[in-house]
Amino acid sequence: MSPNPASPAAVAEPDKGKLIEPGFLSILTGGGSAKINPPVDGRPSSGRRLALAKWIASPDNPLTARVMVNRIWDHHFGRGLVSTPSNFGRMGTLPSHPELLDWLASEFVANGWSMKRLHRLIMTSEAYQMESAFFRSVDGEKDPEDVYLWRFPLRRVEGEVIRDIILSASGQLNLQAGGPPFFPSIPAAARVEAARVGKWTLTKEEPSTWRRSVYSYWKRARKAPMFEVFDEPDTMTSCERRSTTTVPTQALTLLNDEFTLLQSQYFAKRVREGADKTPAARIQSAYRIALSRPPSDKELKGGLEFLEQRRAHHAGKAADDPDLLALSDLCDVILNLNEFVYVQ
Repeated sequence: MSPNPASPAAVAEPDKGKLIEPGFLSILTGGGSAKINPPVDGRPSSGRRLALAKWIASPDNPLTARVMVNRIWDHHFGRGLVSTPSNFGRMGTLPSHPELLDWLASEFVANGWSMKRLHRLIMTSEAYQMESAFFRSVDGEKDPEDVYLWRFPLRRVEGEVIRDIILSASGQLNLQAGGPPFFPSIPAAARVEAARVGKWTLTKEEPSTWRRSVYSYWKRARKAPMFEVFDEPDTMTSCERRSTTTVPTQALTLLNDEFTLLQSQYFAKRVREGADKTPAARIQSAYRIALSRPPSDKELKGGLEFLEQRRAHHAGKAADDPDLLALSDLCDVILNLNEFVYVQ
């Protein structure tokens, strides 16, 4: 027979005079309560948002610094010290280097939460300066995923960065900062669709649209092809980490897109104006601008043969400037090298 239920008198009633106040997760605060101070200047505010902001950015809150450090590490290495950047809980993965994560977080806070200093600290480390081409079979067997960073992980840059470095190589990057966003130019085939799905100002390729991609206009229903083909995240949902795919349309975009072909011409003009008139000097200049290194003997020989073939091709079509067109073709090829879009 089941025991009698407790009588109503035995059940403690809640304190009706006590208001329910916001607080923070006790597991993150050690049981401390939220300190909410309404503004004293008479503004109509409860002070709750300010209290939340101060707690998030408090040096006593280790989670914020660790999450930020992990995301910046993920940006440079393609994988965070915690491989689930949006989940530091039980359902996430454990840090591969817990002491390093804690030390970087401490340095981050001690240096005034300066992301610039943190970037410099990471990029001057031995781990960042290793080569991705390095390989030892014993290391590959023990750590095939390179979790412990025995070599630099090969990482392709984002579509926005690819667009920016193409503009940088051509000398046409507009460094104007701030202001309203610009509408990236889109191919003619996509313009009808862009007008159908809503506002998208149709622009042409010119300096006003050659600003850094961070100032690009984004629309949920219409993505710029250059960004979309290089794995731009779905704008309908949050994205903790971008995927990296390799598909034929990426190579076709870099080879045949109106933007890339136009910038290849500017790149060629920049090379021709800044280098000696000899084909070899121009090839060396193009490699230094795009890849920050001189061409190898094999690359130089191949480049000379390529220039000669393309010059004959354009001369056969009675082109006005076959030398420039041939150099533009070579610059387009250089912009399509893996080395140009991968951090190695």
